[in-house]
Amino acid sequence: MSSRFVRHFSQLCIPPPSDAAIKTILTTILGGFLADWPADLRALCTPIVASAVEAYNRVSAELLPTPAKSHYTFNLRDLSKVAQVCPHAFQWHGPHCAPESSTEIVMYVTPSLFGCACK
Repeated sequence: MSSRFVRHFSQLCIPPPSDAAIKTILTTILGGFLADWPADLRALCTPIVASAVEAYNRVSAELLPTPAKSHYTFNLRDLSKVAQVCPHAFQWHGPHCAPESSTEIVMYVTPSLFGCACK
């Protein structure tokens, strides 16, 4: 290939962020969404993010692309949807119907995010 042809292309390599960096980013986003909610719901922010990151890591490792769906790989956009959907889940049900634990929240939110992508 000539250098004249190759100059139109570039390669960018960015390593994936660490789990600690992902948790910091998502905790900040979700904490901002939950700022106006009662303290007991705000306290669930860190466990929700930790559960979601763990679920994301497992899904990314276990549900690899297949020949039928080779175009789909899980990325941080899927994980960021958890931070976007959780406050809406609280609004739909109201603070009086809040889940008892972060596990219930992630179980409520995660299948609709990761489940649709896996089918």
